[in-house]
Amino acid sequence: MKRSATALRSAASVPSSVLNLPPGSPPRKVKRRSSVTPEYEGVVDTGTTNTITTEVDPTSPARGFGKPIEPHLGWAKQLENIKLMRASGGAPVDTMGCERCADPDALPEVQRFQTLVSLMLSSQTKDEITYAACKRLLGGVKGGFTAAGVAATPIPELETLIFPVGFYRNKAKFIQAAGKDCVEKYGGDIPRSVEELCKLKGVGPKMAFITMSSAWGRNVGIGVDTHVHRISNRLGWVATDSPQATQAHLQSWLPRVEWEPLNLLLVGFGQTVCTPLNPKCGECKVRQFCPVGVGKAKSVLAASEIK
Repeated sequence: MKRSATALRSAASVPSSVLNLPPGSPPRKVKRRSSVTPEYEGVVDTGTTNTITTEVDPTSPARGFGKPIEPHLGWAKQLENIKLMRASGGAPVDTMGCERCADPDALPEVQRFQTLVSLMLSSQTKDEITYAACKRLLGGVKGGFTAAGVAATPIPELETLIFPVGFYRNKAKFIQAAGKDCVEKYGGDIPRSVEELCKLKGVGPKMAFITMSSAWGRNVGIGVDTHVHRISNRLGWVATDSPQATQAHLQSWLPRVEWEPLNLLLVGFGQTVCTPLNPKCGECKVRQFCPVGVGKAKSVLAASEIK
């Protein structure tokens, strides 16, 4: 995150026109917030376990911060250009993301369980590997890739089927436990709320919010992974140190209609253009509105002048 923080601090030197400020306005400075306990769509990050509250007003402009957070002034143009770049697809997440891992011919409750499992396997794992693991589960679980089938499969067999996903030994235990819980508590289906999903071993808030969107079709919050967290900081939308704080900050000002598609949009953008190392700013349509892109352009210009 040191690199992102440095990039954000460089925003102070970006011209007013780049951030769509009124003529003559000083550049907008991005300030860090400290001692924030993020609260997002009913979930409070206490630093220990996932604690859920049902008292959060979804219409509140602040969502857990003491006062409304000012929207990032250039976000609309940045997001518009990212959508243009993503319109043609081409990222691994577009064809092998968690939403694509379920069997389209399976019963709805089975599809929901398969989507949940794919999200559980996806942590610290590339989409291509997660997708392949789910296909092996579809053909390799003797009782079928259902909650009951996974619950009845021995751990060593699950390990073999999902290898080489990251932390496959732990994940084999987690998906078997999730299968048992889904059978015993939900009749073979999956939980219907973020609160209940987070009670499953191996399921965190990010997975829960994306599951609610992908499996249940409910837009209850933004799923923030490393791509969304990194890119939101690079663009100057937030200045945060954790995905939980990023989610809370984004949901304080980003229109709710943009929440559901944001994860897929930014994950694909992060896989193809705004990569973790050496982002392809030269081919990015957001570079003129981005502190990092503007900074790189200045560096290239300075280098050419030296030559």
